[in-house]
Amino acid sequence: MVANDVPTGSTTGAPDQTARLAAALAHEINNPAAVIQHDLEQIAAAGGDAAGLATHALSALDRIVVLGRWLLRRAQEGTALPADALFDLTMYLRDERVAAAGTPAPATREGEGLWVLIIDDDPDVRAVMAELASAQGCEVTAVGAIADALTLIETLAPDLVLCDLMMPDGGADAWMKGCATIAPALLGRTFVITGGPGTAEAMAFVDAHADRVIYKPFVMADVFVAARRSGVIPPAR
Repeated sequence: MVANDVPTGSTTGAPDQTARLAAALAHEINNPAAVIQHDLEQIAAAGGDAAGLATHALSALDRIVVLGRWLLRRAQEGTALPADALFDLTMYLRDERVAAAGTPAPATREGEGLWVLIIDDDPDVRAVMAELASAQGCEVTAVGAIADALTLIETLAPDLVLCDLMMPDGGADAWMKGCATIAPALLGRTFVITGGPGTAEAMAFVDAHADRVIYKPFVMADVFVAARRSGVIPPAR
């Protein structure tokens, strides 16, 4: 659901379904704190049920993705948020359904031929990032420590590096300092992944490398856009 968050297929009952989702999203715009609290309560209610946790987390993520796309479109159009958010969201979701139903699957995967090095100390996050990259055709190497990554690049050179901002061994800051000594060319191929800087030092690092920062949650398309913008990979054909 993350990559294609508006369901496709039969349109039976779609207007009512769209209106309900639009109403829910409009409520989230006006009551973000209440919605976050609700999601936390739902996740907590799932207890140790991994499937339940995943369902609630993905449901919350789906709503964020839809909201983000809608807000991005408004920003690209240079228009202010409408007074009637419900109507505008309903029209947007209707357009998304039509586009999704009529858009063929891509013939090739965007990451074919790219080798991606993932550096993250959280094994679950590392696994998800590796899965996202692999699904796009990338060859993936994932490590959990900066030292392991620095040892790797003594003899090998990945096409892209995705490094977590904050890790026990220094994270992105330690990676870039070590990389500058061992393989400085990889600095330009490095992108920093973060859910948001949690310290003043991390904030300063993000400010200094703003064009290299990709915020969670993300999909590989976000990485490819950033890489093309930086000239790391060629423009899409």
